[in-house]
Amino acid sequence: MAAVVWRRFGVDAAWDDVASYFAQDLAARGWREGGCSSGIPSTRESDVVAWHTDDRILRVGNREDPPKDRGAIETYYEVALLGKGVARVCADRDRSPAPEISPSE
Repeated sequence: MAAVVWRRFGVDAAWDDVASYFAQDLAARGWREGGCSSGIPSTRESDVVAWHTDDRILRVGNREDPPKDRGAIETYYEVALLGKGVARVCADRDRSPAPEISPSE
């Protein structure tokens, strides 16, 4: 079973800015977009983005349940790092091109 670590954060920036920050930083470190089912929002998230290496997934979710005393926090998000033990098939599937879908005639 993979090790999992997660933390929640609040910032005075929009969700798109948070997602963009992680995308730029992780791409510079060699991470690739995707993360199997980790890229699907939970019932308490409005959006989620995920990146992976060959055996790790980093997942960032835009939370819909901010703390009651959030003050000036615009975006409340959760970061989860799934460690060694992530199925190799996830990385392989995320590297393969998406199948083309043609309209049926």
